[in-house]
Amino acid sequence: MSSNVLFIDRDGTLIEEPDDHQVDALHKLRLVSDVIPSLLTLMQHGYRLVMVSNQDGLGTESFPREDFDRCHEQVMQILESQGVVFDDVFVCPHLPVEQCGCRKPRTGLLTRYLATTDIATERSAVIG
Repeated sequence: MSSNVLFIDRDGTLIEEPDDHQVDALHKLRLVSDVIPSLLTLMQHGYRLVMVSNQDGLGTESFPREDFDRCHEQVMQILESQGVVFDDVFVCPHLPVEQCGCRKPRTGLLTRYLATTDIATERSAVIG
């Protein structure tokens, strides 16, 4: 049976995006208003959730992977504690100038997922 899937951006959609565009410290972490009840409602209506996020320069000196991981793990723990479950999380670490194939809006991050998941494309969407 085909799945209804929502591919959801993280920063600015699930969590507030700070002025410097990097959620690299716990004090910058703020959920978007009503995001948890909204995601729960979507899940109750049969949607599977997949997070897809561009994280410019992740792993560089100015944006260490450890800083991202600490904040991202906190986001996931908060969501999971409230019953929000993501099937998968995909992150592009590249800068826009690198013109990689995995940076949204390109679909390179999702190639394997799309090939191995029976998705009802007419009932699925990208948010954010």
